[in-house]
Amino acid sequence: MIDPCRPHAISYGNKICINGVLYYRAGIGRMSSEATMLVRFDFSSEKLFFMEIIESFSRALHTAATLINYNGKLGSLLSEGPRFVTGETRSFELWVLEDVEKHEWSKHTYIHIASFVETYGWRRPFKLCWSDSDQ
Repeated sequence: MIDPCRPHAISYGNKICINGVLYYRAGIGRMSSEATMLVRFDFSSEKLFFMEIIESFSRALHTAATLINYNGKLGSLLSEGPRFVTGETRSFELWVLEDVEKHEWSKHTYIHIASFVETYGWRRPFKLCWSDSDQ
């Protein structure tokens, strides 16, 4: 039996099932189309869990983001522009839900080196490193 839950509307964007847990974006109320929370449905316990989207992680759950399975964790891919990640994308963000209970996300930014070199005209070998963490 599924526990009763607060009314919500499933938002645009894909849904994904990882290790028996369904993840989807939702809005508060029955008619909302804007994602304001992430919903997890655990098939084994038949329980719904709601995670409010705070401002610092709102990009991770934007409707243009694609939810993916990243090594058994929920991941979210988001292009640098308003479109989806494609072969022509110059950079993208990968957000990973590191701790479901604490609602902790990590952010990784990837740059397509060929387009970066083409744009800036660099010819010598170089190493490009980027980290959004404090470590």
